[in-house]
Amino acid sequence: MKRTNCSILRISIYCLIASMLLVDTGCQYEDGPLIPFRSRKKRLINSWQYQSVLDNGANVTSNGATYDYSQSFIGFNDENRFTAIYYAGTDSLTYRGNWAFINDFAEVELDYDEMGPYGTIATDTLEIWVIKKLKEKSMWIRQDVGNAIDLEYRLVPSN
Repeated sequence: MKRTNCSILRISIYCLIASMLLVDTGCQYEDGPLIPFRSRKKRLINSWQYQSVLDNGANVTSNGATYDYSQSFIGFNDENRFTAIYYAGTDSLTYRGNWAFINDFAEVELDYDEMGPYGTIATDTLEIWVIKKLKEKSMWIRQDVGNAIDLEYRLVPSN
């Protein structure tokens, strides 16, 4: 009988510790996931296709002033590099650079070192993406680009 009480107590302590760890690593993002089973970095590392792009709430995925996001994608690798390919008419524009989580994993900083169709180097080009949702199969990002423009990117894996 005494051995059973110890076993129940031990299991209860393990469950308490496990639940504290899950709460501690739980989602800080507005739209999830509630309990992640993969690290933030592993969820981000992928090739992502733009499912929709909202400009102050208006869908500009295919009719954006600059890019046709429906044909575009961005990929993040485990060496903290990214490549983005955007289509504008019949032209494709390739952008590359370094990425990093900032502000306690709440944001992704994109530091461009190669931009444009000819690979011209752009200096001091940074973008900050606020993560709203980061799941294995979906990612929602908000970007305030100023001048009353608030972009929201909703992405899905491209593969």
